[in-house]
Amino acid sequence: MPARSWRRSPLATCTGVLVIVLALTGCASTPPGPGSAAVVTVDALRSTGRAATELNTQIIYPGVLDRVPGGPALLADYAAPKIRLMLGTDGAYLPDHPPTLPAGWTKGAWDFRTIDELVTATFAAGARPVLNIGYMPDWMWNCATAQPFDATFAPFGEYAARLVSYYNRGSFIAEDGRVITNPAGTAHRVDTWEIWNEPDLWTLACVGPTGKGPGLPSLSPATYVAVWNALAPRMRAVDPTIKLAGPTTARGVEGNAYAYLDLLMRSGDPKPDIATLHGYGSHDERDLDRCLFDGYASGSGCLADGIPSLTKMLTRIQTSAPGRPTWVTEANALASYGIDAKARNWGPLGAAWRASAFARLSAMGVDAIFDYSFVHPGGDQFSAVDPTTGTRLLPYWTNRELARAFPVGATIVASGTDRRGIDTLAVRLAGGAINVLIVNRIVASASDVGGAGQGLTIELQLAGVTSAGELSVRSLDAGTPLDSGPVTRKVGAGTSVTLALGGYSATIVSYEPAVARAPSEATR
Repeated sequence: MPARSWRRSPLATCTGVLVIVLALTGCASTPPGPGSAAVVTVDALRSTGRAATELNTQIIYPGVLDRVPGGPALLADYAAPKIRLMLGTDGAYLPDHPPTLPAGWTKGAWDFRTIDELVTATFAAGARPVLNIGYMPDWMWNCATAQPFDATFAPFGEYAARLVSYYNRGSFIAEDGRVITNPAGTAHRVDTWEIWNEPDLWTLACVGPTGKGPGLPSLSPATYVAVWNALAPRMRAVDPTIKLAGPTTARGVEGNAYAYLDLLMRSGDPKPDIATLHGYGSHDERDLDRCLFDGYASGSGCLADGIPSLTKMLTRIQTSAPGRPTWVTEANALASYGIDAKARNWGPLGAAWRASAFARLSAMGVDAIFDYSFVHPGGDQFSAVDPTTGTRLLPYWTNRELARAFPVGATIVASGTDRRGIDTLAVRLAGGAINVLIVNRIVASASDVGGAGQGLTIELQLAGVTSAGELSVRSLDAGTPLDSGPVTRKVGAGTSVTLALGGYSATIVSYEPAVARAPSEATR
């Protein structure tokens, strides 16, 4: 999970980064050079599967969304089907709030106001909550030795069962016999619960209300499975219908993350319904642009393995947990421990990174990606909307447009390109419309850190459709108007279009079939 010290950086802008050759003009951050044309082909008649990747988000801290001008309305318009909420004891931003992990500091101090605020906001936005029980309450640890007081984790299991009962039965009986009632009754039931947050990294348990405690080291795979086996049966006993998700590891193949799921699938009882992990381009803001996209495959000098680490780990997950949904419950270009002065998460590179990850993970059949995050008190680094002004940032428009253009259930059709650094995804919607995603993630220089990307010309060729259909284009790049979102540009009838991409970008080309007219209308 990203760290908690931040500073703000401006987002450089340019208008008209996408140029439709011979039709539209504008500026480009890096003009397409000679010999840079690439061909993208789409065969609308050759299906390769069904789109399954749902784009979701998360809100980690309370008291933030309501402070954003128009925040609840922006969240509703964003229309994420699911919102992940993490229960923890981090009170660094809001000392007047109890922790989102109820009774997280003191045994018996049951206070759900903070997490209820987030759950209520989730339902008000038309979404379903996914509750992540981030770690064990502080009073269950010997913080001085970093060891649990009960190595069986049975008290933690009883605690988790009470959380499920609070939301899914409407009340629970506390340790002292009190009945703790949910004001919403069972109207805000929680369908999916994620057990622990990043067991392969340290946690914020034992940091205390001041946020200055030591935290606790990572769990071994065996300890994580012991936690799972203490919680999962007790939670399932309260509500047999809930879905249980894990192991929610932070590191991919670079670490030992695969060992957690492998052991969980062998020894977990019950086994997880959903396999989850986190995926970032890098955890270090010093990393090169090319490393965020292609990692070590792009050459030496990378501090992390970028999207390839994520896809490799997902391949392992799908092999270890066959038939189970796979969710990436945190995703972003950077999870840096310092703010990225180049604004890559919320700039054009971030748009290209999100779209590239979406295209690649969609092809793998990944079921959900949860962007980190919708709004963050530290600023724009991990926000889709600015937490102070409510301005919609480029991540807002990127995920919103991808979700609408490539919905779950659409038919994926064959697409490809002859150029490395270009990703494609194409779907056919009910009624015959075709949407094509073209991602330009080509870096201008191997040494770029926060560069503009390399411009080039794209020739898109559609097969399996008639030339009477209408083409339109919208772009997510440095020129996207943040107040109103990408502008749809009509190209005209046809099955091909030439585009000039000015740098890092995600471009959506839409083909709308001609509307058939009745014979009497056609002859008027």
